[in-house]
Amino acid sequence: MQEQDISQIPVFEENLPIGTMYEDQILTLALQGKDLRKLVVREVMSKPIPKIPKTAPVERVTYILSHEIRRCSWRWAKRSLRF
Repeated sequence: MQEQDISQIPVFEENLPIGTMYEDQILTLALQGKDLRKLVVREVMSKPIPKIPKTAPVERVTYILSHEIRRCSWRWAKRSLRF
């Protein structure tokens, strides 16, 4: 994840976002002595990142980032871009 500058990965099931894995979650699990090879993503993932239409005003994004969540994603075509 560090080599590609990725800090979160969306988790999908049948093309629907069902959760998110964050780099800090994985590091915390490792520091707690958890065997990462035995853990299942579904058991340790966080809630999915909200999707925002590409036509949404930037004001909506700033509101979500400052009031609702710490991470956000744009749905654009069939890709999610994180910032």
